[in-house]
Amino acid sequence: MFVDDFGNEVWSMVLEPGVYDVTLRKPNEVYEPGFKVIRFPFTVDGLDCETIPNYFHLDKTNIDDGPEEKASYRIREFLVRKCFRLTSPFKDEYFHECIGKKGKISIIKNRSGKFVIAYFFPNDDMTKEEQAVIESKWRPY
Repeated sequence: MFVDDFGNEVWSMVLEPGVYDVTLRKPNEVYEPGFKVIRFPFTVDGLDCETIPNYFHLDKTNIDDGPEEKASYRIREFLVRKCFRLTSPFKDEYFHECIGKKGKISIIKNRSGKFVIAYFFPNDDMTKEEQAVIESKWRPY
């Protein structure tokens, strides 16, 4: 439990491992120690409180490192795009288009005990046009 600036209690709920329907908020680029990432905050549908985890990262640092790192980034980018039906480039001027996009994710507890996003489920509501745009950007390595 946290207390905001006005003295109101703000509850956080740690999500149990499982599958959740989520809605994206506006992503932003952040710099973590040694990494440049896009942080995708989300809310869990049906819950009116903050959750842990409440965001996932798409790491942009390793794009130019080598073929394996670039392939890892491209695979995760492809899964995020298919999950949330995102066709715009992942750049600051297009981040507002991510707001309100719905998708389904799987959360697990990793070996170190941290709750992480394990899988992004493809969106069943994707149109053929969206599918074509996403696949045109995909080049398997």
